[in-house]
Amino acid sequence: MIELSKSFPKTFIAEVISRQLLRSAPSVVANLIEGDSGLSRKDFVKCYGISLKECNESKLWLRYVADVNVLGKNHVEPVLNETMELANIIASIIIKTKKTVF
Repeated sequence: MIELSKSFPKTFIAEVISRQLLRSAPSVVANLIEGDSGLSRKDFVKCYGISLKECNESKLWLRYVADVNVLGKNHVEPVLNETMELANIIASIIIKTKKTVF
């Protein structure tokens, strides 16, 4: 996201979107790390849930970048695809964790 945001044009809209992406994307990783060091399974699921929400917010902003032509779709698509894959992985982990009985 950082590298992608560096290629944004210097317009007001692009800078607003860039700031939003630079807030939501790092939060995905921060909450995953916090969840991994959680004290309980409930805490783990909560943190991973927040991470999933932040990932979904990043997807929204990336789609917006492509839709309003802040950057060409060829620049955004690889990052969007990776974000979608990550969201699917996080969602799968949450579902499996909730189903697992210890």
